[in-house]
Amino acid sequence: MPQLLNCMVSVVNRDDLVPRLSVNSVQGLLESVLCPGQVAKTQAWMKEDWQAVKDFERIIELRRRGQKEAEGDSSASPSNDVTEDESMKLMMLMEAGVDRTRALRALRSEHGDLNSAMLRATAEMETSEAAEAEA
Repeated sequence: MPQLLNCMVSVVNRDDLVPRLSVNSVQGLLESVLCPGQVAKTQAWMKEDWQAVKDFERIIELRRRGQKEAEGDSSASPSNDVTEDESMKLMMLMEAGVDRTRALRALRSEHGDLNSAMLRATAEMETSEAAEAEA
């Protein structure tokens, strides 16, 4: 036995690790969760969370408006310099049937996002074609 002096033996009962699920424990859980005080707290937390989502959406919209205003200021003096990345994206847009000026305008409006630029350019094409058809 002297060899085992440095060892520690621990016996753990399985009921100590996993509490048993019983009808009483489930009823106790439901009562604690559904008590009026807890329901009021949960509803208050949900209102706070929803308000945070609304605040976040408002901030995003304000930033978007600020970017549009900045683009409006920069559109007075447009830059014709095209980066290598923009030229690749322009080629893709032009292969899809979008003319170069419309493709460049859409690409810069969407901050280089090719998918959004494609949607914007095709929407512009449809509206201009509809206006021409009416005239």
